[in-house]
Amino acid sequence: MPTFHYNQYMEYYKTYCSLHPYESVTNFCADGKPPSILAQCLVGLCATCICEHTEQHLKRGTPPCYENIKSTFSKYNDRVREQVGKIEQDKEWLVIGGLFRAQSVRRSKRSART
Repeated sequence: MPTFHYNQYMEYYKTYCSLHPYESVTNFCADGKPPSILAQCLVGLCATCICEHTEQHLKRGTPPCYENIKSTFSKYNDRVREQVGKIEQDKEWLVIGGLFRAQSVRRSKRSART
């Protein structure tokens, strides 16, 4: 059975804007609610892009909802770690339970033969 290994030391890597290569991407707009969703929402934004994106929201009459990428990464990375830990515990429980059931079946087959 393949074993899942989770890198507990995942790191946030700084990325640079494709439109403004001298600026790092720091935020994204989390406004993904129809009908206000813009095609550019949920995309990484640098400081210049944030200004442009805000203008697009203002033209449509919808408020932007910016979130910091590094904070979001940390929050969800912690959640993933928690879930991996729970999956590992469940896997151990299932393996131990499966071994116990296999031993019980072997015992019952032996006693049926005698």
